Amino acid sequence: MSPYLFIGAVLAIAVHADSGFESNCNSYGIFQPGFSKNGAPNNVDMTANCQYDGGSNAIYNVGTGIDLNQCFGVSTDGQFSPDGNGIGASCRDFGPGTIESHGPLIMTAQCSDYAGNYQSASIDLNDYIGNSNGRLTCFGRMPV
Repeated sequence: MSPYLFIGAVLAIAVHADSGFESNCNSYGIFQPGFSKNGAPNNVDMTANCQYDGGSNAIYNVGTGIDLNQCFGVSTDGQFSPDGNGIGASCRDFGPGTIESHGPLIMTAQCSDYAGNYQSASIDLNDYIGNSNGRLTCFGRMPV
């Protein structure tokens, strides 16, 4: 195996390492640009209460959050793309499309495509957001 192939395989595994936050987090929320917790322009903040390490009796970190611009971008067809370069400037009308007590958290929005037309976009956040000792993470990134 060439060293380049090996490095590529390792990076491919590392890039998609975070997922499964729903198993030990609750009280999810998504804040749209202009309404973010820290007031930064174009932020799309997700907050939740997530358990610290320690099993089922562990306490929760209340109000942990992450800027979803760190986690997603927008493709030329107006759909979310994992590990992208931001969504706040290209999307509007963010919201959780589906929240069930033990079901998926689907983030929805209207995102601009290459021609400037808005398209309905959605993505299952549980596939890309994880919990690392009470903090939301994506693609190995901790909140900034």
